Amino acid sequence: MKAEYAMTRNIVCVRPDDTVADALELMQEWCIRHLPVVDDEELVGILSDRDLIRVEIDGLVEDCMTRKPIVCRTTTSLVEVAEIMLDEKIDSIPVVDSDGELAGLITSSDFLQFVVDRERRALTHPIPFRFEIHQSVRPGMRATLVPDSP
Repeated sequence: MKAEYAMTRNIVCVRPDDTVADALELMQEWCIRHLPVVDDEELVGILSDRDLIRVEIDGLVEDCMTRKPIVCRTTTSLVEVAEIMLDEKIDSIPVVDSDGELAGLITSSDFLQFVVDRERRALTHPIPFRFEIHQSVRPGMRATLVPDSP
């Protein structure tokens, strides 16, 4: 499974010259914890709620953002994205397309939602077979998959 299947596509961004107060207001308004920072449509950083803990509210985003954030491609496997997030101890990764342009964002919350959605689909769409093992199995006999009756 690729990053593009779990990423948030409609993301809120800020510019480096935006104020911390404006960024904080956007985070509160949209109930988000991470803001990609773009300058002329180029990703130049990321701002998280953790970056805002000890900064001046009238300061600028560029003064507290993480510059040159770790990114992944839309085609990066979700396993690899998860490993990067765990290894680097980060909660979000901007996702870029084949041209290097920002395509989305994957957060730890996106991963959790992806798992929940997948499990719910599995519960509502069970595999239409059951596995039967017969009591009188002789050497060389095998268990069989039997179509489940409706």
